Amino acid sequence: MPGRIEACLCADLRFGVQICSAERSFEVCECPDAPETPDVGGGALDDVIDSVDDAGEDAAQSSRNACGGENKLIDAWPGEVCGECDDGVIVCDGGDALRCLGATPKNVCGQCVRLKNAPGDACGTCGQGSFQCAADGRLVCVNDTVLNECGGCSELAQRRNFTCEVGLQRGTWQCSGTDEMLCVGPGQNACAGSALLAGVPGAACGRCGGGSWQCDGQEQVRCLGSENAVNACGGCAPIADQLGASCGVCGGEWQCDGTEALICSRPLNLCGACPLLPSVPGESCGSGNMFACSEHAQLACVSITESNACGGRSLLTLRPGDPCGNCGQGTVICGSPDVTVCIGGASIALNACQGCTPLAQVPGASCGPDHAWTCHASLDAVSCDEVTTPAVGKNACGGSAPLAGKPATTCEDCGIWACEELNTDSLVCVGGSIGLGSDPDNCGACGVECASDEVCFGVCVPISVVCGPNTTWSLALGQCVNTNEVCGPNTVWDADSGQCVANPTVVCGQNTVWDEPSQSCVPGESICGPNTVYSPVLNACVVGLVYVGDCADPPALAATISADTILARGSCYRVPNNVEVRNGAHLTIQAGVTLIFEENRQFRVIGATISAEGEAASPIRFTASRPQPGWWRGVNITNSNSVTNLIEHIIVEYAGQAAWERGSVGGLTISASSGAVRSIVRNNTFRFNQGAGLNIESGAVTVDSLEANTMTGNLGPSLVISAELLSLLDNTSSFAGNGANYIQISGGEPSTSQTWRKLDAPYRFNADVSIINDATVTIEPGTRLEFDWRVGFSVGRNSTSGGLRAVGTDSEPIVFTGSESTPGHWNGIRFTRTLMPNLLEHVVVEYGGSHGWDNGAPAGITLSPVQGAVIAGLRNVTARHNNGYGVHHFGNYFSEYASFSVFKQNTMTGNALGPLRLPIYRIQQLDAASSFIGNDIDLVTVNGGAVDTSQTWPALDVPYWIIGNVNVTNDAILDLPPGSRVVMGPQLRFEISTGALRALGELGAPITFTGAVPVPGYWNDLTFNTSRSVFNRLQHVHVYHGGSAGTNLRFVNNTRLAIDHLTLADGLGSGVFATGNMEIISCNDVSYSNVNPPVNGVTTVWTAACGMP
Repeated sequence: MPGRIEACLCADLRFGVQICSAERSFEVCECPDAPETPDVGGGALDDVIDSVDDAGEDAAQSSRNACGGENKLIDAWPGEVCGECDDGVIVCDGGDALRCLGATPKNVCGQCVRLKNAPGDACGTCGQGSFQCAADGRLVCVNDTVLNECGGCSELAQRRNFTCEVGLQRGTWQCSGTDEMLCVGPGQNACAGSALLAGVPGAACGRCGGGSWQCDGQEQVRCLGSENAVNACGGCAPIADQLGASCGVCGGEWQCDGTEALICSRPLNLCGACPLLPSVPGESCGSGNMFACSEHAQLACVSITESNACGGRSLLTLRPGDPCGNCGQGTVICGSPDVTVCIGGASIALNACQGCTPLAQVPGASCGPDHAWTCHASLDAVSCDEVTTPAVGKNACGGSAPLAGKPATTCEDCGIWACEELNTDSLVCVGGSIGLGSDPDNCGACGVECASDEVCFGVCVPISVVCGPNTTWSLALGQCVNTNEVCGPNTVWDADSGQCVANPTVVCGQNTVWDEPSQSCVPGESICGPNTVYSPVLNACVVGLVYVGDCADPPALAATISADTILARGSCYRVPNNVEVRNGAHLTIQAGVTLIFEENRQFRVIGATISAEGEAASPIRFTASRPQPGWWRGVNITNSNSVTNLIEHIIVEYAGQAAWERGSVGGLTISASSGAVRSIVRNNTFRFNQGAGLNIESGAVTVDSLEANTMTGNLGPSLVISAELLSLLDNTSSFAGNGANYIQISGGEPSTSQTWRKLDAPYRFNADVSIINDATVTIEPGTRLEFDWRVGFSVGRNSTSGGLRAVGTDSEPIVFTGSESTPGHWNGIRFTRTLMPNLLEHVVVEYGGSHGWDNGAPAGITLSPVQGAVIAGLRNVTARHNNGYGVHHFGNYFSEYASFSVFKQNTMTGNALGPLRLPIYRIQQLDAASSFIGNDIDLVTVNGGAVDTSQTWPALDVPYWIIGNVNVTNDAILDLPPGSRVVMGPQLRFEISTGALRALGELGAPITFTGAVPVPGYWNDLTFNTSRSVFNRLQHVHVYHGGSAGTNLRFVNNTRLAIDHLTLADGLGSGVFATGNMEIISCNDVSYSNVNPPVNGVTTVWTAACGMP
């Protein structure tokens, strides 16, 4: 209501008071002046909430409305969702009015999906289709038809499978691409050659099926256009928007969610506004209270009897935070205090096959001659399948009758089936022995192709046999001719190559001369411009000095290069002294240059620039005078922040004699030790070095490209790099075959969203890594990450948030492990201060738990809200062989601000302290499909506390170990299914006060309450205190080893209960302590064993219902 002041969460996780900002936009949280140490024993949170309630009562006396004005606001409240598509937010418009900010109207198709095109726009491969509205509001391309038989768009001059002439023989017209045809004779491939082709011309090709095979000569095909089918995330399916474009009303941007979809980096929170929430609506915030959305679309702590999770009073059909939509891609949020809405989920199936995964192609569209894209049975993929009839009711020749064979297949000896010109219902066998041909491309009866030095006389005959000296066979004239008469203008016959070549005396223009090595015209000496000189060595105008080194007797390279210099192509140089390129000079090293380093020498670019651009067939080589790893120091580039730096097609070998300033040892080191540095590093080989092949140090280092490099045979790791730069690594590089067979990560803090790819060597971290600054790190399936002694991986840190999406597959899980297979070798994964869409799926976490995060217990995976609220999802995760717990969900004062977004089908085994430790509030998030057995302690550890919301504890394959008193209160109903096992710690009580316990066991699957140590009196008792609920029921329940306070089952004050098959055994003191005002609704089959006396207290009520013991 207007004038009400709500609770809000301060940066130190204490509660403050929400007040209007100067702009009256409800964005200010007024916090206490000085933090006080929270009483973790209970009561501190309630005291703060009480103080907030007092502040709210004071504020209610104010006459101003929620926007600071004096008039009553109508029908809405700042922070509520608004607009046709529920994507806007209500904000103040002055002091007495409201407006809807950021709302978008429905599209022209009447839905809330953003459209990239308009209905009626052309679409499809040939632009013959048109976009039309689909039922889900998206645009689909309809009536997209190809124009020709080859799957292309151009009009063809011929008809496929009809006859044509090939020399003296007859063949058929066949597709050589999507828009071209060739006349193909008997025995030839579809490109009129003889080799086996990699694909059918005109058919779809490429990783995403977006290209088409085209003839590349007669003996091979190539895939054209396939690169255009790959989306911006590296996948095949069309993505909904532009990567990096703005999204939502919260200032987010589209980021890749895997390779086939986008996700908004800052979606609306579950209350329908932008600020991060400290918890989830509906979660407990104290005895009898829960978090609920307030009118400000933030969270307030309210009584569960006065409000639903959205802040209203009606029963909600969906719970905020649940997945929604037919494909489960949406999220339920609060649309108003009494209504939940689904955002981000389609109302019908996403694709044209009625599945949920976006399709890379349109079903029914052509993917080659007689082929079309067809839906898989899974509904989530398409394949290029043969169409049995090219058109309804027509055969392959365009007629209607069955054909005797298949066009373009062999018939008789050398013939081939073809469509008859005047009869589309008939085939004719063309070719065969129709006479010996004289065409060297189709020689003889069956069209044999002669070699380049042969001529056809019915059979292929060498030209040297037919023609005499200085003559050759002219195909055009059909006779031997003088070689000088064969070549055209400006060309002469070259006897060595046996072909016509350019005549250098006539082909070069003004100011150019003929260059024999390159067989081309190059600039002459008279055309060089200002500040350039002509280099006769290079036959070009150059800037700087040009040096040529004779490889037969290599000269010594100068120790200091302080002016622009070019080391000429193919030169060789000795390096007897240390070399420095400095003073702003630019060094150009051309392809084929070799630098030979003597012992302990080095090559350094400092305060200068370098372009070392070799070629694949002529690399630049930095090598040693003796082929021994560590013979010379290596190459170092520093204090060189220039886009002109280029390292391409070079080889660095036998380096690593000594470390550079920051300890890097290896072949090439790029460092900011003396100033910022920038470079491109691609297509290089770093081999046989002592230390690493390549070092890229942290700091002010920019690498614009790091791809297609090979690092092998090095005595250390392939590469040393910081975590911030891991997105540069690509799977076109090779990191295998080194002495330390891994990529060494020197710690770091990734602060921009990025993807870590699966490579041919694992990542090895030797220092802590933290994801910060709202960045999300996505890890590809099959990636392996190794961690050295006591090193940890943190998602979020201190005052900054981060995100992690590690989604593997069943066959390619992502593995987080120790560099040694010893429990406790590394620290494990921590999620803290992160409400990003964190997810671990098909992930293995092993050998972690060297020490606890934030002074907690050690574990493989830790959810720690000490530094800020945290949410993380675990699905198909294996946590094994960890020192401590498999998973530790903090259960201290901050536990209510940590939650699992999903916990399903996980496996926790071989862990020292047990599979899992968590607060009592989170038991309901577990699932019975997970496995918790095979640990040193096969118990799920529960911290104890109040159960104040109705919930079910799933029956797991191990018992719950309760290490604190339990109290079911606040009218909550606790359901225990058959087979549930509860193990109590010493002298602890399991009490049902103002709540209810519905423990419904079965014959063969009873529910047991027992002590952690099987001795009488180990724990206190099961107590019903002032619980009048009709849901109290003990059915097939066994109670063992209680009685530390003198009884095993206690009834206090006015209590109601139904009993069916109850066993009280091996306890200390009485089996039952009864009171006179208790009500036994029904009682059947109570047994007592080793409890004395069986019943104590006011026994008459008990014995009247349950009988005498």
